[in-house]
Amino acid sequence: MHKPIRNALESIFAGERQLNVRAEVMIVFSSEDKFMDKLKRIDAIVEIHKIKSISEILVDLLIIDAIARSTDREAFFDSEEWLVIEEGTLDRGSELLNMFLFLQECKDDDITANLATFLDDFLLVHEDEFQDEHRIYEDIIKHQDAIDTDEEAILNISKELSNDSDMKELFLPLMLYFYGLEHKTKIDLSTFTHYQLAAYAALNGFTTIN
Repeated sequence: MHKPIRNALESIFAGERQLNVRAEVMIVFSSEDKFMDKLKRIDAIVEIHKIKSISEILVDLLIIDAIARSTDREAFFDSEEWLVIEEGTLDRGSELLNMFLFLQECKDDDITANLATFLDDFLLVHEDEFQDEHRIYEDIIKHQDAIDTDEEAILNISKELSNDSDMKELFLPLMLYFYGLEHKTKIDLSTFTHYQLAAYAALNGFTTIN
């Protein structure tokens, strides 16, 4: 299994009570089954253990795992396998997938991840042909300077976001992830929901180098 993905999964299921779930998920990710078969098995685990709130994070990681297994990542996106994955996950996953792709690119190019690079160089949010990304990440773009303030300011902004914001749930873990990187500090997770805890843990685990 791709090391960053293993680290992300270990971080998500770090609690003692979740060790059995982690073991089941790891078995699926480590198997040689086809992607859609793995997805069905993950969905079954989610249902049995009632962890639906983080199911799409697992889907994101499953997609990244399929990409990482390819010997030629550029060619992979033109392959029949990718077409099957793309069609099978049209209504699955989350915007965390972009983050994992970005962090992998940073690892490959040996560059430091930061919010400005993610928005401007990876998502290209300011280019006309990428208006979907600009709309989805509008609240992140609008408040990106909050990275230079403090945790409380970022938390307060997250509380004021509209309920129909595409970043409503992801704003806090994503912004505080970058804040933690920028200021090299631990983050107070006491206000996080289950999904936000898992998202933040996955991002930090994926970034871990070991």
